[in-house]
Amino acid sequence: MLELSEDIYSILNVAAITNIATGGIAPLLAEQEVTNFVNYAFGSKEDLTKDGRVALTLKVNCYATSYNKALEIFDAVETELKPLGKLINFDSAYLFEQTNDCVVMAVFDIKRKIV
Repeated sequence: MLELSEDIYSILNVAAITNIATGGIAPLLAEQEVTNFVNYAFGSKEDLTKDGRVALTLKVNCYATSYNKALEIFDAVETELKPLGKLINFDSAYLFEQTNDCVVMAVFDIKRKIV
């Protein structure tokens, strides 16, 4: 699974995303005090498909200092992940009542060949 995580990181760690998500891309957790970032984690995993790919869910969270910024980050993430599979769930929430900090949460069904 480490190879798969590194593969997903390299797909998400592109200028189209990092120019907006200036806090970076991180598996599971980001550094403390970081804003405008993306983190990801794997959900359920199935056995290899007939063509040698693994089928799994990928959970992606786009954190930002505003709802519009979180959506902008998500749009860039979706563009990069669309060739791998399909979006199956999407939600958003404000993190604190006192601020505009927001997270857009998405789940993708993807199939990826493990090298």
